[in-house]
This record gives sequence, C-alpha cells and structure tokens, in this order.
Amino acid sequence: TPAGEQYRQALLKAKTAVIYGGYNSLTDIFYANIPAVVLLREMQDEEQQAHMTQLNLLNRDRLMIYNEKDIEAEELAQVLIQQIQTNKLPEPEINLGGAAMAAKFLFEIINKQR
Repeated sequence: TPAGEQYRQALLKAKTAVIYGGYNSLTDIFYANIPAVVLLREMQDEEQQAHMTQLNLLNRDRLMIYNEKDIEAEELAQVLIQQIQTNKLPEPEINLGGAAMAAKFLFEIINKQR
C-alpha cells in the first residue's frame, strides 16, 4: 500500500528515524533528508549488511548502523537523542526525482521532433 500524505508530512517534519534498512525505508530517509539508526536483522544471505556497508561509506553522517540483537533500549535512546541534537544534514547526493526527470526529458524529446 502506498504511503499516505500523513506519513509523508510526518516524515518531512521528523528529525531522525529508526529503520530496518529496507529499500523503501532508505529512500524515505534520504527523501526527507534525515539521519537514521539502522537496525540490521540477522539474515542468512547478508545482502542487507552488504548494502549498508556501501551506503555507510557515502553517508557516514546519516546512518548509524547496529545489529538489532546487539543494541539495548538505553543505548538506542542515547543515539536518537544525539542525532536529534545535531545540525541539519547537507542535501543528499542521491537524486530521488528520477521519474519526474525522465518524464520531462521525454516531453522535451517529443516536442523537438514536432
């Protein structure tokens, strides 16, 4: 189910997020330009861990990554407080407007051919 407008507005007003590191959650936090605590779940293929390693190299100030089973509630609370108190992050380098850019590009191509 697509996220509703209430979710989008809440996300845009958030100062941080706690996510499990799935593609949709990552896209959401990059779109909202907020940092996140990523709780990695144990998975046999370790695909999620590999993705987080790569993303963390590019986004060190955005993602704080922990194994879900290794972080206690008190530590998580302290990490969240620390993130909320930090300054706003720079704009992400990931372009999340790909569909709009593609539509504009196609529109320009079609109009040039007329």
